[in-house]
Amino acid sequence: MSHLMIARSQARNPAVLACALQRMGFSSEQVSISYDENLIGVTFAGQNIVDCVVLVKKREFRGYGDFAAKKAEDGTLELHLDDMDNVGALKNYSITSGASLVPGQKFTERLLQWYAALEAEGAMLQEGLSPEITEETDGQLRVMASY
Repeated sequence: MSHLMIARSQARNPAVLACALQRMGFSSEQVSISYDENLIGVTFAGQNIVDCVVLVKKREFRGYGDFAAKKAEDGTLELHLDDMDNVGALKNYSITSGASLVPGQKFTERLLQWYAALEAEGAMLQEGLSPEITEETDGQLRVMASY
């Protein structure tokens, strides 16, 4: 049976999360972002997910419910999605869109890896370095920088 799951994260930046979704195969047109927390998602059971800052509608990946990110009280982002989409529709959409996932890896796990890599890349750019994100044969993301 399908259930709404909330994945807590240390992510704080909706724009970087949207970029991570693009690295996972979604286009910028498929990902809605709002800094006013006014996006509304809908779960499989028809319940609203209100006050979203990032939203991908289920029609974009043929899922049970929308994928949404909301700001928690501490400023971190909570990922709201259907548990079956985490191992099914979202994961499969990403793979067919060219993203790679390690066997057995859930969509949210890979998404947060991309988020961390993009945050590291941004920090390196601010320090004047030239970062590059590479994907190793074992599926790990590596962020390397040069002067």
